[in-house]
Formats: sequence, C-alpha cells, structure tokens
Amino acid sequence: MEENDVRPRGDKKVGRRALHAVKVVLKILKAIVTVSAALTILTHAYFETFGKRWRLEASLHELIPGVQIGFFEDRLGSAAFKRASGEKTEY
Repeated sequence: MEENDVRPRGDKKVGRRALHAVKVVLKILKAIVTVSAALTILTHAYFETFGKRWRLEASLHELIPGVQIGFFEDRLGSAAFKRASGEKTEY
C-alpha cells in the first residue's frame, strides 16, 4: 500500500457489495418500467377496441327524447348529409 492510500483492507468487499446492490436496484427499476410500459400499451389497446364500444354505448344512453339537436351533434358528431361536400346532381 502506498503512503497516501488510507483505505482499510476490507474496503474492496464493501465496494463490491455496494456495486451489487446498485445493480440489483437498477434491475428492479428496469422491471418496473417494463411492466409499466406493457400496462400502458394494453390499456391503450383496450380503449381503442372494447373500451371504445363501452364509451359509445354510455354516450348513447345520455341521448333521450326531448334534448336539443346540438346535444346529439356534440355527442355523435354532425350528420353524414351535413358533412357531404360538393354539389350533387339529381336526375
């Protein structure tokens, strides 16, 4: 050992243990991030498929007789015949 080196003899073991602990913590964090990303993808996929139908059904239950036409348009969008562009020739 050099004169300027004041480390105790067992310091290498402590350093290895600390490095191992850091590696374990990083692996756990990596697993958490991976699971979180997978859940986000699954949630997004659900709401784009089955959840979309559920939301549409829930909004249809809000549409009852006696409400203003604007309320229907807000919920379902404008009617197809209103969105048509261009002149149509009738024969």
